[in-house]
Amino acid sequence: IRVNFTWYDAFDQGMLFLGKMKKTMSSGDYERMCVLFNIGALMSQIASAQNTGTDDGLKNAAKYLQQAAGAFTHIKESMAPAFQQVVTPDLSLEMLGTLSAVMVAQAQEAILLKSVQDKMKDAIIAKLSMQASDLYSEAMKQAQNPHFGDLLPKEWIPTLAGKQAMYHAQAEYHMSLLAKKNKSIGEELARLKHALELAKTASSRAGSAMDLKDFTGKVQRAHDEADKDNNFIYHDRVPELNTLAAIGRAAVAKALPVSKPMNAKFTDLFEKLVPLAVHQALTGYEARKADIVNREVGRLREATQLMNSVLASLTLPAAIED
Repeated sequence: IRVNFTWYDAFDQGMLFLGKMKKTMSSGDYERMCVLFNIGALMSQIASAQNTGTDDGLKNAAKYLQQAAGAFTHIKESMAPAFQQVVTPDLSLEMLGTLSAVMVAQAQEAILLKSVQDKMKDAIIAKLSMQASDLYSEAMKQAQNPHFGDLLPKEWIPTLAGKQAMYHAQAEYHMSLLAKKNKSIGEELARLKHALELAKTASSRAGSAMDLKDFTGKVQRAHDEADKDNNFIYHDRVPELNTLAAIGRAAVAKALPVSKPMNAKFTDLFEKLVPLAVHQALTGYEARKADIVNREVGRLREATQLMNSVLASLTLPAAIED
């Protein structure tokens, strides 16, 4: 039985007369690929619905985003290559790679936010921030693929670009706090100056997609205070940015492999469903088995009756008992 499955492009908004891009195929593998795409999208939606102001919310967000990244990566590496000549743009290898990169970047961001919430050391937060910046940079590059055209929502690129600069700024800010603790006022000023520049860049890139006024204000106040203290007290030389030690990276988030089954409570709805040919063969087997058993039982009863009649003619077992 050939059953057609129709998939509509996830990002195409459609045109007035042409409608949305779609592809219809009678392929179980194609349908499984599309279903897994929807599972990845659903996981990202569940992640976005989490309360990131709580510890559990951030943990769940990071988990679901990494699982979503794993779903898109699995499709890209193991399923989509067989259909690249016929798929809609959302299932292209380039788009799947972009979606996976965006999910991993957001997962790293959730882990970073939890580290800030847990008040971890500034060095750790700086490394997590720098890794988040790198991941958003990679996601932004992939999202700018000219083949995508206008498919992606218009706010994606500004948001990705803004977060790349913002988390770089956050990394510099926390490194400035570390320098302040070490009484390296010149380095503190240099990093705060760079953080302020990056924060302003992030704000201009993101536009209305992100509100960075609080963060920019915090960095500005820290810079002004440090500059004032240095001018009146320390008189420390402010080094050039390229002479400062590079900020390390802490890569924590990654695409999680797709597990089978994906849910520990999974129940196969078709566990007892077998092909018609197998069902017919099983029915025939049961009928033949019942026939053989009935014949053997009949022969056994006849033999039992014969034995009883012979014993009765010999007055057994009564003769033995006497």
